[in-house]
Amino acid sequence: MVLTLAIAIGLAIDAFTVSIVSGCTERRCSVVQALRMAFLFGLFQAGMPAIGWLAGKGVETYIEAFDHWVAFGLLALISVRLFQQAATAQTDPSRTLHPFAWRTLLVLAIVTSIDALAVGMSVALIGVSLWQLVIATGVITFVLSLAGIGIGKRFGMVLGRAAYTFGGVVLLGIGVKILVEHLA
Repeated sequence: MVLTLAIAIGLAIDAFTVSIVSGCTERRCSVVQALRMAFLFGLFQAGMPAIGWLAGKGVETYIEAFDHWVAFGLLALISVRLFQQAATAQTDPSRTLHPFAWRTLLVLAIVTSIDALAVGMSVALIGVSLWQLVIATGVITFVLSLAGIGIGKRFGMVLGRAAYTFGGVVLLGIGVKILVEHLA
């Protein structure tokens, strides 16, 4: 069970970090928006190991060939958008990236859970129960995401517009981390 919890926490860290960034950049998010983000992050983090397990080793080589590039590219695009907002002090709401908007939220949930897909493919090899991992990962990700949004809202007040630059750097860093881990 200790190994399961350690893996679940490790998988939840990217979602936690993105939640902090989201709280920094969108400090006026509602409770419903925060719960929606935490739920979707938890759902995707929990679901990806199950999907990976079902897909099995047969497709692993095909997915591993490009998943890190997709994750990096999407995070880089979102980062560029945040950098643009920081540089232009954008006030037009139609041009502002909203991390709690459905489309952005779904992209972030998928991107932060790609590593969980690979874990699901190897769950039998590491001696962990798939269902324990799925439940632990979903719950831990949900809780850490809610906490991250709260932390981000507090830091966002201190950072002001620099929160967008901070967010861009963090998301780009996650993208680079994913890319480096898979290319190594």
